[in-house]
Amino acid sequence: MILDTLLQFSPTPQAITATAASVDQIDLGPLGQGQTVRDIGVGYTQYLVVRTVAAFNNLTSLTFTLQTDDNAGFATPAQVWASAAIPLAQLTANRVQAIVPIPPGVPIERFLRMNYTVAGVAPTTGSVEAFIVNDAQQYRAYADAQNIAPNA
Repeated sequence: MILDTLLQFSPTPQAITATAASVDQIDLGPLGQGQTVRDIGVGYTQYLVVRTVAAFNNLTSLTFTLQTDDNAGFATPAQVWASAAIPLAQLTANRVQAIVPIPPGVPIERFLRMNYTVAGVAPTTGSVEAFIVNDAQQYRAYADAQNIAPNA
């Protein structure tokens, strides 16, 4: 998985202590002449990756939302994708929370950002990072001395 700094929403682990937008946003630039729809990564599946870096405390759940808008102030953001509410027990350190393809055919405006929605008591610990990549790492290691039988 190759990270591009221009495709990172929370490039260094962003501490989440209340509902907040990502530190950075992605500017896709203006539409070209005659374009009415933006398709990012034509020919390639683009993946949104969200990972908790430090474990959370206090909150009930956390929801991740990818938003788009035609202005950098996000006056009227539209939702591109949203996670289910992820409970505190799953918000552990160094855990990938989501690897999802950017849905094709969804209207994407000029700007993209993440929004982190806290439910319950505000956390005092916990951080996330989020970014877009071409090739999401989905490798899974198995314990030693395990026989993985092929499907029969």
